[in-house]
Amino acid sequence: MAQELIVGDEINLMLVAPTPETTNPVTTVCKAEGMPVISTIAPWRPFFIGKLDNPGDPTSWRPFNFAYHYFWGLQDVIDVFTSMWNRLDTNKQVGGLFSPTMPATMLGAMRSQGRTGIQRGGLS
Repeated sequence: MAQELIVGDEINLMLVAPTPETTNPVTTVCKAEGMPVISTIAPWRPFFIGKLDNPGDPTSWRPFNFAYHYFWGLQDVIDVFTSMWNRLDTNKQVGGLFSPTMPATMLGAMRSQGRTGIQRGGLS
């Protein structure tokens, strides 16, 4: 679909969100087509690592021409929300509707703080 927008509809800028399952493949297509792309509402680490040829070798890292991403990291999200929750007197049960790749990390963070994370379905 990204290539169709670039080639068929002749767009000049791509905006993509909200999960790495969407942002990473779209930015890969945009890179191949030389199309400027702004990616957001997805944690920055999957974007950054997904764009590197060799994530384990910082000397191989090159600038991301045409690709720009802004959003915080998942650990930042966890820290902010658990800090807010710690200020409340609750039953420590948190319900969640997460993207398919996020539940394990978020639910694990909740458990580590003595909360019960309840996952129903998922967003896709």
